[in-house]
Amino acid sequence: MIINGAWYLDALPWSIIVERVDGSLAMFYLTPIRGIQENDLMSYKGYHPRKCKGQPLPDYLYRFYGLARN
Repeated sequence: MIINGAWYLDALPWSIIVERVDGSLAMFYLTPIRGIQENDLMSYKGYHPRKCKGQPLPDYLYRFYGLARN
């Protein structure tokens, strides 16, 4: 899945927030580690992670979730 970025948020410790290519935000659970599909994503209605001091997902973890940065 191609995305613009992925972040951890302290407020959602069991989730990763992703920004899709179209700019919309979604989230998925950290565990189990698996390839993420579109149907695994849940709606995220909060602030953009950059505005909430979200920590970027390290680049080496993208492949474990089947993600690629745009």
